[in-house]
Amino acid sequence: MSKFNEATLENAIMDLFQNDINYTYIHGDEIHKNKEEVLLENEIIQFLLLKYRDKGIKKDEAERIVRDLKDLAKQPIYEANREITRLLTSGADLKRTNPDDKDFHYYCRTLKYYFHHLYL
Repeated sequence: MSKFNEATLENAIMDLFQNDINYTYIHGDEIHKNKEEVLLENEIIQFLLLKYRDKGIKKDEAERIVRDLKDLAKQPIYEANREITRLLTSGADLKRTNPDDKDFHYYCRTLKYYFHHLYL
Protein backbone atom coordinates (compact mmCIF):
# COMPACT_ATOMS: atom_id res chain seq x y z
CA MET A 1 0.00 0.00 0.00
CA SER A 2 1.33 3.46 -0.88
CA LYS A 3 1.80 6.16 1.71
CA PHE A 4 -0.78 8.87 2.07
CA ASN A 5 0.92 12.22 1.55
CA GLU A 6 0.14 15.74 0.36
CA ALA A 7 0.32 14.79 -3.33
CA THR A 8 -2.11 11.90 -2.76
CA LEU A 9 -4.53 14.25 -1.00
CA GLU A 10 -4.28 16.88 -3.77
CA ASN A 11 -4.90 14.27 -6.47
CA ALA A 12 -7.91 12.90 -4.58
CA ILE A 13 -9.39 16.39 -4.23
CA MET A 14 -8.78 17.21 -7.91
CA ASP A 15 -10.42 13.93 -8.90
CA LEU A 16 -13.41 14.62 -6.67
CA PHE A 17 -13.86 18.15 -8.01
CA GLN A 18 -13.46 17.13 -11.64
CA ASN A 19 -15.58 13.99 -11.60
CA ASP A 20 -18.20 14.62 -8.93
CA ILE A 21 -18.98 18.31 -9.31
CA ASN A 22 -17.76 19.01 -12.85
CA TYR A 23 -15.00 21.50 -12.08
CA THR A 24 -12.39 22.13 -14.74
CA TYR A 25 -8.84 21.61 -13.55
CA ILE A 26 -6.33 24.21 -14.65
CA HIS A 27 -2.75 23.91 -13.43
CA GLY A 28 -1.53 27.03 -11.67
CA ASP A 29 1.21 27.59 -14.26
CA GLU A 30 -1.49 28.02 -16.93
CA ILE A 31 -3.16 30.94 -15.18
CA HIS A 32 -1.94 34.31 -16.38
CA LYS A 33 -1.06 35.96 -13.10
CA ASN A 34 1.87 37.05 -11.02
CA LYS A 35 3.08 33.91 -9.26
CA GLU A 36 3.78 35.96 -6.14
CA GLU A 37 0.06 36.74 -5.81
CA VAL A 38 -2.33 34.11 -4.47
CA LEU A 39 -5.55 36.02 -5.15
CA LEU A 40 -7.03 36.14 -8.62
CA GLU A 41 -7.96 39.77 -8.10
CA ASN A 42 -9.57 40.54 -11.46
CA GLU A 43 -11.65 37.37 -11.34
CA ILE A 44 -12.87 38.15 -7.81
CA ILE A 45 -13.77 41.72 -8.80
CA GLN A 46 -15.63 40.56 -11.91
CA PHE A 47 -17.47 37.91 -9.90
CA LEU A 48 -18.55 40.42 -7.25
CA LEU A 49 -19.73 42.91 -9.88
CA LEU A 50 -21.80 40.21 -11.57
CA LYS A 51 -23.09 38.47 -8.45
CA TYR A 52 -24.14 41.68 -6.70
CA ARG A 53 -25.19 43.79 -9.67
CA ASP A 54 -28.77 43.74 -8.37
CA LYS A 55 -27.46 45.43 -5.21
CA GLY A 56 -25.74 48.07 -7.34
CA ILE A 57 -22.22 47.21 -6.20
CA LYS A 58 -19.64 49.63 -7.56
CA LYS A 59 -16.21 48.68 -8.90
CA ASP A 60 -14.47 50.59 -6.11
CA GLU A 61 -16.46 48.58 -3.55
CA ALA A 62 -15.45 45.27 -5.15
CA GLU A 63 -11.85 46.48 -5.24
CA ARG A 64 -12.10 47.36 -1.53
CA ILE A 65 -13.20 43.79 -0.76
CA VAL A 66 -10.11 42.50 -2.58
CA ARG A 67 -7.88 44.98 -0.70
CA ASP A 68 -9.39 43.77 2.57
CA LEU A 69 -8.61 40.17 1.58
CA LYS A 70 -5.04 41.12 0.69
CA ASP A 71 -4.62 42.96 3.99
CA LEU A 72 -5.23 39.69 5.83
CA ALA A 73 -1.74 38.61 4.75
CA LYS A 74 -0.34 41.23 7.14
CA GLN A 75 -1.79 39.37 10.12
CA PRO A 76 -0.19 36.40 11.86
CA ILE A 77 -1.03 33.19 9.94
CA TYR A 78 -3.47 31.80 12.53
CA GLU A 79 -5.52 34.99 12.69
CA ALA A 80 -5.49 35.37 8.89
CA ASN A 81 -6.65 31.78 8.37
CA ARG A 82 -9.37 32.17 10.99
CA GLU A 83 -10.65 35.35 9.31
CA ILE A 84 -10.56 33.80 5.80
CA THR A 85 -12.52 30.82 7.12
CA ARG A 86 -15.08 33.18 8.69
CA LEU A 87 -15.41 35.13 5.43
CA LEU A 88 -15.89 31.94 3.43
CA THR A 89 -18.46 30.47 5.78
CA SER A 90 -20.30 33.54 7.08
CA GLY A 91 -19.57 36.31 4.61
CA ALA A 92 -19.31 39.96 5.64
CA ASP A 93 -21.19 43.22 5.50
CA LEU A 94 -20.24 45.72 2.82
CA LYS A 95 -20.35 49.31 4.02
CA ARG A 96 -21.33 51.23 0.90
CA THR A 97 -19.23 54.08 -0.48
CA ASN A 98 -22.32 56.18 -1.12
CA PRO A 99 -24.31 56.63 2.10
CA ASP A 100 -27.51 56.66 0.02
CA ASP A 101 -26.87 53.05 -1.06
CA LYS A 102 -28.00 50.31 1.28
CA ASP A 103 -25.26 48.22 2.92
CA PHE A 104 -25.50 44.50 2.18
CA HIS A 105 -24.08 41.14 3.20
CA TYR A 106 -21.81 39.41 0.67
CA TYR A 107 -20.15 36.02 0.37
CA CYS A 108 -16.86 35.18 -1.31
CA ARG A 109 -17.52 31.45 -1.13
CA THR A 110 -19.88 31.63 -4.09
CA LEU A 111 -16.88 32.14 -6.37
CA LYS A 112 -16.69 28.36 -6.76
CA TYR A 113 -20.26 28.19 -8.03
CA TYR A 114 -19.70 30.85 -10.64
CA PHE A 115 -16.33 29.99 -12.14
CA HIS A 116 -16.46 26.16 -11.97
CA HIS A 117 -12.68 26.06 -12.11
CA LEU A 118 -10.26 24.59 -9.64
CA TYR A 119 -7.00 26.47 -9.46
CA LEU A 120 -4.13 24.73 -7.68
